[in-house]
Amino acid sequence: MKFTDANFPLGEDGRTYHVGTKLGETANKIITVGDPARAELIAKHLDADVVPIKVQSKRGYLTITGAYKGTRVSIVAIGMGMSMMDFFVREVRAVVEGPMDIIRFGSCGSISDHIKVGTMAVASEGSISVTRNFDFFTGADATEPYLISQRVEADADLSASLVQKLNEFLGSSKVSTGLNVTADSFYCSQARKDVRFPDANSDLLASVHARYPSAVTLEMESFMLLHLAKCSGRNAPGKGATVEPELSIRAAATTMIFADRLGGAFITPEQVEELEVSAGKACLEALVSTA
Repeated sequence: MKFTDANFPLGEDGRTYHVGTKLGETANKIITVGDPARAELIAKHLDADVVPIKVQSKRGYLTITGAYKGTRVSIVAIGMGMSMMDFFVREVRAVVEGPMDIIRFGSCGSISDHIKVGTMAVASEGSISVTRNFDFFTGADATEPYLISQRVEADADLSASLVQKLNEFLGSSKVSTGLNVTADSFYCSQARKDVRFPDANSDLLASVHARYPSAVTLEMESFMLLHLAKCSGRNAPGKGATVEPELSIRAAATTMIFADRLGGAFITPEQVEELEVSAGKACLEALVSTA
C-alpha cells in the first residue's frame, strides 16, 4: 500500500501506518492489552450476534472490534513499551470520531509488601514515569541516573468503575489500588540487575518510594496512555489549556500482578488464566457501564 504524508503517514484508504486501522474499524470504547492471545481471549466475551472486525497490522498490532451487551467496543493488542502505546493512542485517535474511553489491561510487578502475585491492581492514583538519563552514562555533568516524573492522573470515573467490577468478579481481597510506575525499560529502569551493564539502579526503587510512598506497581505502558489521554485535544501544553470535546480521551489502567519484585515470587500459568478470564470480563463491564 502506498502511504502519503511523512509527518503522519496514512494509506490511500486512510489506514494508519503502525496500528493499521482506518475510520470505522475501531470503536470509541477500547480495551488495550499487550498480548494478542489475551485480546483473542477477551473477544470470546463479545456479543455472538455481531460479526467482529479483525485487523492484524504488519507492525504487530491486533484490533478486534465487535459489541459487548450492545455497545460497540474494540480490543487492541499493542505489544510492549511506551513507544508502542504512543503509536496506538495517536493513531486510533486519528481514525475515531468523538470522545474515547480506553482501559489498559496489562501485567506488572508489585513493589508493595501488601500486593501479592495473582491479584489485580488499579492505578486509581494515576502514574509516574521512570526513564534512563542517558547523559549520566555516556554524556557529561548529569548527576542522576534516572529521571522520575510528576504524577499524571487516571480518569476517576473509569477507575472507580474498574475497581467496582473487579471486586464483583474477583472479590475485594484480590483487588488493590494505588500509584503506577511506568519505566522505559524492562531492565535498567525497573531496577533489575545486569552485571554486563553499569546501570546504577541499586537505589532506584527506594528513590521512587521516597518521593511517592503510594507507588505499588511497575511496568512499561500505563503512564504513556494516561499522559496522552490528558493531552489529547488540548490547544496548548500545561494547565489552563482548553480541550476540544470531540478529541477528549478518558483513560484508566489495571494490571495483573505477575511478579513480586520485593520477594521474588512469580505468577503461575493457572493464575494467569484465571485473571485473564475474570478480569477481562470485568474490564468490558467497566467500559460499557461508565457513562
